[in-house]
Amino acid sequence: MRLGKNRCGLSFWLLVLCITLLFGLAPATAWADVVSLPLTYTNNAFCNEHGAECTSFAYPMSFTLSDQSASRTVSAAPGSADALAQIPAGAAFTIISTYEDPNNEAWGLVRAPNNEWGDGWVAMDTLELEYNTYTFGVDHQKEFAAYAGDSTALQADHAAVIWDWPGSGIIDQTVDLGAVSALSVATSYTDADGRQWLYLSYLDPGQSKSVTVAGWLCASDASDTGIPAFYPPHLVNWQPRYTDLNVLAALPQVQALAAASSVTPGTSSSATVSPGQSKAKLEPSAEPDNTPGSGLALTTVLLISGLAAVLAVAAIVLIRLFIRSKKREKSTPH
Repeated sequence: MRLGKNRCGLSFWLLVLCITLLFGLAPATAWADVVSLPLTYTNNAFCNEHGAECTSFAYPMSFTLSDQSASRTVSAAPGSADALAQIPAGAAFTIISTYEDPNNEAWGLVRAPNNEWGDGWVAMDTLELEYNTYTFGVDHQKEFAAYAGDSTALQADHAAVIWDWPGSGIIDQTVDLGAVSALSVATSYTDADGRQWLYLSYLDPGQSKSVTVAGWLCASDASDTGIPAFYPPHLVNWQPRYTDLNVLAALPQVQALAAASSVTPGTSSSATVSPGQSKAKLEPSAEPDNTPGSGLALTTVLLISGLAAVLAVAAIVLIRLFIRSKKREKSTPH
């Protein structure tokens, strides 16, 4: 009888542990898992009311807090005391739009991880973002020039190296330009060493559906993989000039190709631009389920499913031990 009680006690504490894991560990993955929703969709009331005054990014951008030891409150509206959540210290988070208040203070609309709460606002003054092709576009747009060459001649390069941005040191992909379709040159840039770079857009031949790819080709040596990183990735402080990060996405050639492939820049990309991942692919996306909480990321779903299974096993063990103890009580003489 004592053995039965001990087993019941052990099962009880196992049950408590499973419940604690189920409700305690699942939220830990929230900031790492961003729900895939079009950038035109938000459940933030302030943004929906003041949409004309907000600037949406062409792609979701990954930010961190300048002070890695601090946390930050996400508010329902710019300057509001209505707190929605806390961004943990050191966490990366996604901003999809910005707003400038009457005091000229910039605010960013944070995409709620897993759609767990309404998208909310943080002040941009102490944020950092990873330098990428879009920040490069803002910093060097005055140096861009129209391409005077023949874009079809570029298709003779059968092992062309596509870079994230000039001087990034990051190779996006090596592509046979002779195999791509709808190739166009959106703009050109000449670096300090006289190398000419072309910002290309084309349809990716490796995809089963029309996918627009945009990236930088060093026209001076299309196959050279050893071009030094003179503008390497790094964290940069948020600056007001970065409010419009859509310089490259707004180029007419990129817009035209995106429209021709039934893709609208700024509405269909769900991947956050982050370190080591700045390939500019725009893929058609299905209409999302906009119900709050419906966008649980795969890792969170798997975690909850696994813990639920453990919980179910623990419950079965507990019930069986309880039944055994009752049978032993009946069979034990008083």
